[in-house]
Amino acid sequence: MTTQMPRRRSALQELPPTSDNLFLDDSLLDSPNSNLSRSFASPVPSPDEIVIRQRGRRSISLTWSPGQEKTTGKKASPLKTPTKNMSQMVLRSSPRKRLLMNDTKSPVCPKMILEDTKKLRIEEKSVAQINTQTSLATYLKGYTQEQLAMIIQKLVRDNASLEKVIRNELPVPDIKPFEMQLVLLKKNIYRSLPSSRLVKKNDSVSYSRAHLHLTALKKAISDQSTLLSQSQHFDALLDYVLMAWPIVRSTPDWENHSHNAVRRHCFKILAFHCKTCLQQAGELLGEERLGTLASHINDMINDYESMSACLSTLEYLTKVPE
Repeated sequence: MTTQMPRRRSALQELPPTSDNLFLDDSLLDSPNSNLSRSFASPVPSPDEIVIRQRGRRSISLTWSPGQEKTTGKKASPLKTPTKNMSQMVLRSSPRKRLLMNDTKSPVCPKMILEDTKKLRIEEKSVAQINTQTSLATYLKGYTQEQLAMIIQKLVRDNASLEKVIRNELPVPDIKPFEMQLVLLKKNIYRSLPSSRLVKKNDSVSYSRAHLHLTALKKAISDQSTLLSQSQHFDALLDYVLMAWPIVRSTPDWENHSHNAVRRHCFKILAFHCKTCLQQAGELLGEERLGTLASHINDMINDYESMSACLSTLEYLTKVPE
């Protein structure tokens, strides 16, 4: 004889309609003859029913009340895209676009234009023009050579007599600063040489150490002489040649002939400008200056043979007329 095992219902299976789990009709509960209480009408659910209710979907209230939202404190759904507050957003743009936007946003006021023009009129005059307590010589020290030249040209443009007065007061340019610079560069050359007595000071090793200073000396001579030549101060240029020649001569005479290229180039620059002075200025250089050149011309030819091209011109200028 086989015994039947009791059938067990799964947790998600519907309950059979029995008298234990049926709810009573509301009409029976509301009738006056009914002695049943409402607590009796809703039977206690079984443990399985409690599990089913807990696993079911949550109830969604279809009605909304402001008070409920404050009390429950519901948070916004994470799936919902937050709305953008355009007033708090900072849009990035190029600097050119921002400048254009600023220009369009700030209209120009006629009052602002008048104020700007007043400021410009006040700033037109410099302190040197207004303040007369400071001497003129003090102010002139702060101007560049080009500014001073423009000032003088503006004064003598329509005043021939003033131009003549200024011409009579023009001195020979001072070449003392140029001489100080060349002497300093020559000292740098000898400072770069080895100090030991056991080492030669005119070999290739010593030349490699003094090469940069030799190049600086060559550049200084080229720039200084070109400045005097372009301004056509031929008297100062000839004085410069007589001053710079001994400095170049006193530089080291290297063993290797190719290392003396800088030295020869400096002599070439000075010889070229000396010839230019004699050809352009001639007798305007003065007897004293020409006599000084004549006394040193032979030694200069021994240093650089091309200097002999100046000898014939110098002899013609210093020749005593019969």
